[in-house]
Amino acid sequence: MTIGYLAARTSRIRFGTSVLVLPIRSAFVVAKQAATLHRLSGERVVLGLGAGWAREEFAAVGVPFEERGRRTAASLEIVRDLFEGRDRGGVFEPKLRAPLPIMIGGTTTPALRRAARFGDEWQGLGLDGAGFSAAVARLRSFGERKVKVGTRLDWSGGDPEPVVAMAHELAEAGAETVAVSLRIVPPLGAVTVMRMFGADATFKDPRVQVTTPEACPQAHPDPVALTNAAAGGSVSVTVSALAVLGPALATATV
Repeated sequence: MTIGYLAARTSRIRFGTSVLVLPIRSAFVVAKQAATLHRLSGERVVLGLGAGWAREEFAAVGVPFEERGRRTAASLEIVRDLFEGRDRGGVFEPKLRAPLPIMIGGTTTPALRRAARFGDEWQGLGLDGAGFSAAVARLRSFGERKVKVGTRLDWSGGDPEPVVAMAHELAEAGAETVAVSLRIVPPLGAVTVMRMFGADATFKDPRVQVTTPEACPQAHPDPVALTNAAAGGSVSVTVSALAVLGPALATATV
């Protein structure tokens, strides 16, 4: 619902899940929901999927935690088939008019295998440059499919310098995307701290062009509408914050 609302209030910002725990859900329902959001948003969705790690989530819906790997692989096969037009029984609508990227999350060997087999993108978590390079090498060893590689960082909303520095380190290590998760919205507010990050990134790399809500007349004035327009570069940085309406996304390139 949040992505659907935000899609109606924006025109350029991209949306994604980072990541949805697939084995506790119906693969058919997930594929249908994602395809519907992709159509309604003008093909701006990236579907991030993972196997999950919290036993409590599986217990809450009666799914055996020990089966999450097998269930994830089977569900990914179903989602991939539906997205690519292969019949899995029943009716699947809306058909995709443009590719809907599947992003696989996780740094374990099984997760990297799934990314190599099913993913259009891969997202790691909590990796520095060396760790990222090692994970990517492992992923590449499992197949020759082209998979866009990236990772996610957490930011407390304080001094953005360490996070910006790590984003650059990851870019030098080959990251094509970096997601920066603003875990706590400080008293300054999400818009202010996201501007801080954008300004620091811009200072370090003049290719970054930051577009604030005031410069986007079509955008909602709330933090959820803050967007940064990519101005070219090697790594796309997505800054997300939790606001009243849900996850906010702002993209920049550093």
